[in-house]
Amino acid sequence: MNTKVLVSISAISSMVNVIPMLAQTPKPNVVIIMTDQQRADLCGREGFPMAVTPFADSLALSNVWFDKAYTVAPASMPARCSMFTGRYPTATHVRTNHNTLDMYYKKDMLEVFKEQGYKTALVGKNHAHVKGKDFDYCEEYFHWGKNQRDTQEDKDFAFFLNNKARGQYLEATPFPAEAQNPVKMVTKALAWAEQQKDSAFFMWVSMPEPHNPYQISEPYFSMFSPEKIPATLTSRNDLSKKGNKYEIFPLCSPFGGIGRYSLPEPGKRSSSFAWKLFRNASSD
Repeated sequence: MNTKVLVSISAISSMVNVIPMLAQTPKPNVVIIMTDQQRADLCGREGFPMAVTPFADSLALSNVWFDKAYTVAPASMPARCSMFTGRYPTATHVRTNHNTLDMYYKKDMLEVFKEQGYKTALVGKNHAHVKGKDFDYCEEYFHWGKNQRDTQEDKDFAFFLNNKARGQYLEATPFPAEAQNPVKMVTKALAWAEQQKDSAFFMWVSMPEPHNPYQISEPYFSMFSPEKIPATLTSRNDLSKKGNKYEIFPLCSPFGGIGRYSLPEPGKRSSSFAWKLFRNASSD
């Protein structure tokens, strides 16, 4: 179990709490918050015995949690392309992480929002058919750091992720939580959202975490004792029992759950909607 997810979820919580106060327009703001390779059953809402996702659990308890929702594909790009178009990979022609040039569709969700007068933003991991220039605002991050490294800290952190923690880093990361992708992403997302006073907006906040590289800063690194972490439900030893299809994609898997959250202002109609998407590894 990776305590890195705490950084992502706590950052998400701060954003969700602020968004309802923004953009006082007749149209609702729409925010999709996505995490990458996070098991839905890691959440307390799904029965996980350790309190590693308190904010996601609180959102689920006060809103709607779909526990029978599954992805159309066990890989990032086909799943994301389908999310934007509402079409199966057999229809979009994107069935792997490497053939986005084959993408086939007539209109996607981003175009629909633009036609309705929405401002649009992407903060985080893209890995879909859309381009950064398609959004009104775009700050792209990937598993190895910020795509456009503007500061020395960005460069140093990217070097660390690429060269010292590419798989996993078994000590406390020598960078504070404030240097981690989720915190920086939410800071950027909130700053942009706060500027949208006169226009409803669609924002895709796409966390690269907790996908590898597996690394975590203090105080999260020391928050849970390793001996108290529950045993995994499966391991690589089980692959031989499952057949060739699991041998081919042992690390790819469907979304585990989709939470749709309505975020009403106190005493007012709902002004925002948010979806929390978990892209997780199957335990079956």
